[in-house]
This record gives sequence, structure tokens and C-alpha cells, in this order.
Amino acid sequence: MNDYLWGVAIGAAAGSQLKVIHWNGTSFKEIADEPYHKIDLVKRNKKLGIAAWHMYLGDSHIVDVLKWNGEKLVYDQELYSTYYPIIEKFYKNKIRKLDAWYYWYCLADAQIKANLFDEASKSIKKGKSLAKKLSMPEVVQDFNNLSNVLEKKKEKSFSSLKR
Repeated sequence: MNDYLWGVAIGAAAGSQLKVIHWNGTSFKEIADEPYHKIDLVKRNKKLGIAAWHMYLGDSHIVDVLKWNGEKLVYDQELYSTYYPIIEKFYKNKIRKLDAWYYWYCLADAQIKANLFDEASKSIKKGKSLAKKLSMPEVVQDFNNLSNVLEKKKEKSFSSLKR
């Protein structure tokens, strides 16, 4: 295999860029890239992936867990579920210190990705109520949009169980 990972720092606010480079014997060619602010390796059985933390607001992040499928970086549900406890611990610690809507938003996003639908619904309600108290209609709409994502994923999950 002649594919290599290369991390390139851009700047504190801009984050970094993970590049997948292919060596064909005579030259390098970039074949994929992924922005990130923080990165972790995720292992489960013989699977290996990357948790890419993308800055959302302040010190909150949206997290994606990706694996290389031979052509590109793709979302991996199993590895995400393996990594989720780390994300949950991060946000529970943040919320304990500061009960901010943006922590609830990112936690709900993680819970949806980990198929923890009841927990995600509670996090959305909590974050939405904080945003309403602060008179932030755009943020309330973001929570409504996240709630729609949750409902669609629930429907998809339950319809696949029926088959």
C-alpha cells in the first residue's frame, strides 16, 4: 500500500488539514483531505479509524469518525459508537462547568451519530431551552434542524430493523 497520511497545520482558528497522499513510484498525488482541529485514532477489533474534531463554537466541536475505504475517508458507524464515550465524557465535563447551549448541540449531534436517540432528544430539548432563554432564534432553528436529522435517522433505523 502506497497511501500515506499527512497532517498540515494551518492555524489555530482555521485548524489543520489531514491529507491522504498516494505514492505511485515516481510522484506523490493528494487523493483525499479532511479538515480538523483535533484528531484521535480509533481502534476496534482490526478496524482503524480517525476521530476528526471540527471546531463548532469556542471550545465545542462536531466529531466525525472516519475510516479509509481504499478510495476516500468515509463515516464509520461502528467506530463512532466505540469512540462515543470519549465525546460524551468531554461534553459532560464541559457542561458541569458551564451549561451552554453549544455544548448541548454538539453532544446531541454525537448522540444522533451514535444512535442514542432518547439521549439526543433530551440534549436537543435542553440546548433549545437555553437558546430560547437567551433569545437566540437562529440557534433555536439550528436545534429544530438537528431534531429533524434525529427524526430522519430514527425512521431510517427503525425501518431497517423491520426488514
